[in-house]
Amino acid sequence: MNKDSYDQYDKTIAEWYDFVVSSGYHNQSSYINELLGIMPKGSSALELGCGSGEIMVPLVREGRFVEGIDKSQDMLSRLCLRDKHIVTYPIDVRDFNPEVKYDYVFSCNGVFSMKNDELESYLLEEEEAKDCLRKYAAMSRNGLLINKGRDKASLRLPLNGEEFVHREIREGDIMVMIHLLFDKGRFIGERTHVKRRYPLEKIVGEGNCENLTENFYLITY
Repeated sequence: MNKDSYDQYDKTIAEWYDFVVSSGYHNQSSYINELLGIMPKGSSALELGCGSGEIMVPLVREGRFVEGIDKSQDMLSRLCLRDKHIVTYPIDVRDFNPEVKYDYVFSCNGVFSMKNDELESYLLEEEEAKDCLRKYAAMSRNGLLINKGRDKASLRLPLNGEEFVHREIREGDIMVMIHLLFDKGRFIGERTHVKRRYPLEKIVGEGNCENLTENFYLITY
């Protein structure tokens, strides 16, 4: 797979993202509250696909030492507007190989999420997805936390005076995510990206997947 096909967020998508999330696209407050309960104050953590910091910034403000990875420099630029002191790495998760361990590593609707009995990921090659699960579980002293997402076959949200439409189309194990933007009924933009669904037992393999809380699974090896 060409790495350039890995969920390319340009500046427009980065600008849409915060508005969409704040309109209820993801259940962010529940994710944050559960992570605060899982990770004691003073814990170190790494977020995979941290985006503009919707999850990690509140965790840092509550006394967790969180760093983040995201391939999109535009997303990280928006994160810096929230907190310029947070440590982030503009790098693909497949290429990140630090010499440190964290207390926790987590993905929250980022590189990985759980959808029923499947793992959903932007990593479209099965062996790459398996390798990353093992790598980041090993990078954490307590395993890899992955959120439970929800299917959104169709969704319409008001977006800063405009309208955002999300559609998901499943083609075998491939999920095509289509984002449309309208201004007073006039179509003004579209972004499409692709994810893959993997059967949970197959992709985790010899690892253990524990249903830890209402919104998170924990993967260990």
